Amino acid sequence: MNGIVSLENVLDQLRSKGLHLPVVFPDGLNKEPVELNVVSVQDLLSGDKLEDLIARAARRMNSGNLAAAASLFQKRYASALLASVLNPLLRENIGILADSEQTEIVLEDDLPAGIRLKDPSKWVWLESGSPLITQVFEAVFDDNLGQLIYRIASEFGLSPMIMWGNVGNYIGYVHEQFSKDPSQGDFTKEIFDRLLKGSGFNAPPFCSTYQTVLLEEAEPAQWVRVRSTCCLWYQFPGNQNKPCSTCPRLSGKERTKLLAKSKKA
Repeated sequence: MNGIVSLENVLDQLRSKGLHLPVVFPDGLNKEPVELNVVSVQDLLSGDKLEDLIARAARRMNSGNLAAAASLFQKRYASALLASVLNPLLRENIGILADSEQTEIVLEDDLPAGIRLKDPSKWVWLESGSPLITQVFEAVFDDNLGQLIYRIASEFGLSPMIMWGNVGNYIGYVHEQFSKDPSQGDFTKEIFDRLLKGSGFNAPPFCSTYQTVLLEEAEPAQWVRVRSTCCLWYQFPGNQNKPCSTCPRLSGKERTKLLAKSKKA
């Protein structure tokens, strides 16, 4: 796609500015090999590898709840993948084509912690209105996250809406961060508009996966993000009293108390 500029060098420059980019590339000829525990997304779409990893994740959480473990695994993967794709896209107009054949998952303690891209040349410079934006969205949402979501749903009975909620909640978080930046340009606004309205991919529009609600119980009242579906984190042993601040199961009073506690931490 773009063999003139090294994607790895561009991402290193973004990291030097403090950007979170949990993405690595295959070791080159001039680099010392780095041992990583990786699994390809393609391997998770067939065979027994997915079941093995979810079972391991459940054991690590001291649980036999495979649906909750599957949600945790998918949520961690979605966050790592989207951080690696959306940050370069929104900061530097870089469109990484992270389809399922291109992407491997870097595991730490049996859970996704990053991604490895097999072919560092599969990226494009983008501009507003470019049809290539749709290719980037289709690769990451339909071919990659979408296929894995429906594979997990068929194997573990986990609702796809919970998993799309995991994806949408991360996008909502990123949107909040960029909304605080008055310098964001038309391209950034276009990307978020298409993400939230579901333009250019077959996944649900991500505006349907969470709401921004006024928390009147807080002093002063504040707008907060609330998921449409629970991620099942509370179902792990010891987590019953450790809900996420975006959980739809919380009352306004409970959410206010939790947010106040997190600010003091």
